[in-house]
Amino acid sequence: LQLLWYEGIEDLWQASGVKKGDCRTVMALLKENGMEVLSMSELEELLKNKAPDVYKKGRIVHILVELMALNYYKGQDSFPPLKVLLTDDAPEYGKIADYHALCWVHDARYYNKLAPGAEVLANILNTFKAQYWDFYQVLLDYKDLTPMQQQASKEEIITRFDQLFGTPSRYGALDKCIERTRANKEKLLRVLDFPDLPLHNNAAELAARRVVRKRDVSLHTMTKWGTELRDAFLSIIETAQKLGISAYHYIRDRVTQQYNMPSLAEIIIDRITPNI
Repeated sequence: LQLLWYEGIEDLWQASGVKKGDCRTVMALLKENGMEVLSMSELEELLKNKAPDVYKKGRIVHILVELMALNYYKGQDSFPPLKVLLTDDAPEYGKIADYHALCWVHDARYYNKLAPGAEVLANILNTFKAQYWDFYQVLLDYKDLTPMQQQASKEEIITRFDQLFGTPSRYGALDKCIERTRANKEKLLRVLDFPDLPLHNNAAELAARRVVRKRDVSLHTMTKWGTELRDAFLSIIETAQKLGISAYHYIRDRVTQQYNMPSLAEIIIDRITPNI
C-alpha cells in the first residue's frame, strides 16, 4: 500500500475532526521527511518515533492513511482510477471514484421493508411502489435510446423524478423513504450522464456471495497466508465459472503441472480482444 501526501491534505484531515495541533505536528514531520510517497510501514515508523502521542490515537492515523492512500490511487498510472463507481449507499465508497452512482435495488429495499397495518396505508404503499418501478422502467428505456434521444429526454426524466419523490404520501414511514431517495437524486440518476452504467449492482453482490458463504461455513482464516490462499482459490473458482470452465479441471491441470489448459488470464485476454 502506497501513500501520497500533499499540503492540502491537512484541511481534509482536520475536517474529519482531528485537532489542529495533531495536524500541524504530522504535516511538519511529513515535510521534514522530504518524501511525498511513503509505504504504510514507513508512515507508521515515522509517527511512532517522531509523534508517539499522535500514533497512539489509532482512529486519526487510520483517517490519514485513508486520505493518503486515496490520493496515491488517484495520482498513480499503473491502473486507471475509476471514473464512476456503482455501489450501495455505504459511505466508504464515496471517495473512490470521480462520480458515485447508487443501486436502485438497494434503494427499493427500504420500501420493501415497510409493513403497514392499515389497509389504507397498504394501498398507498402499493400505488407508490407501482409508480416507483414504472420510473425504473423509464430509466431502463433511456439506456436503449440514441444519444440524441437521451439528451432530449433527460430533463423530462429529471422532472418526473422530482414529481414522484417530491409529493407527500400521507404515510409517514413511506415519506421518510421517499425523502431518502430524494436526497440521493444525483447518485440515483447518474445513469443519465453514463448510459452504459447498470441501474443495480447485483452482479457485484452475486460475485461476493461465494466469499460470504465460505465465511458462514468456516468463519475466518487464522493466518495471513490462509487469507491469501482462500482468496486465491475463490477467485479461481469464480473466474472459471464466469468463463464457463471447470474449476476442478483447471486446478487439477495446474496442481499436476500438465498445463494443457491456457491460463485464466490468457482466456480473458483472448475473449476481450476484438477479432481483426
